[in-house]
Amino acid sequence: MGLQADNVDIQGTGNLNWPDRNRRIYIDPTTSYLILEATGLNNLYIGAGQETRINKIQVGQFIEGYYTDLRIRQSGGLPNLKIVFQTPAGANFASYDTVGTHRLISPTYGGDFSRKKYEAEVDLSSSTTAQVDIPSGAKIIGVAWVIKTAISITGGTGQWSAAYTAGAGSQSITSAQVVAKDTKGSAFFNPNANSPITSAETDIALTADGGGTFTAGEVAFVVLVETITNLDSFA
Repeated sequence: MGLQADNVDIQGTGNLNWPDRNRRIYIDPTTSYLILEATGLNNLYIGAGQETRINKIQVGQFIEGYYTDLRIRQSGGLPNLKIVFQTPAGANFASYDTVGTHRLISPTYGGDFSRKKYEAEVDLSSSTTAQVDIPSGAKIIGVAWVIKTAISITGGTGQWSAAYTAGAGSQSITSAQVVAKDTKGSAFFNPNANSPITSAETDIALTADGGGTFTAGEVAFVVLVETITNLDSFA
């Protein structure tokens, strides 16, 4: 039997109990927290297209030597989620989001220190540049890459290389690489060879070694970057 109503008033202890599943939901009278108590996982489901803002989340209790996970999973597609950490006065001081940005902000002086990933893939049948679009003035930490579909090259040595564009000193990422699907690699940016601070918008250029020509293949790149902005102005 279903229950449909605009409001449901719960009297007494204020608990919703499912004894057969060892679950209950209740409001803690001291903290006013909504408690989801269960054996195993406690799941809070949010409907598609819905926005839910929770003022406070307390997950478990800290015990030395143990930790508690706060896991957010979307049933379909990539989640579009952002977690913002605030002071008791409501000032933001850090945030994480699922596009790969970690931000640290001074609640007193503003500014923004961010660590973010820039990603792109290149179809070598039509282009030799992965448009990762790293902005000028950003600091490159490193890059990871993978061949999504096998690369085909006519002429040359049959191998390929990749490097940042001139905004990062054209520093090499990889060279004399094979062309097989799922070939992958990673590299930290070498600050001893070039400045990691980009002097212009920066992408990744691929070259068929020995004067060859790409005819097919897809390669994906993910670059980790840091940026920093000025502090706030004060009257």
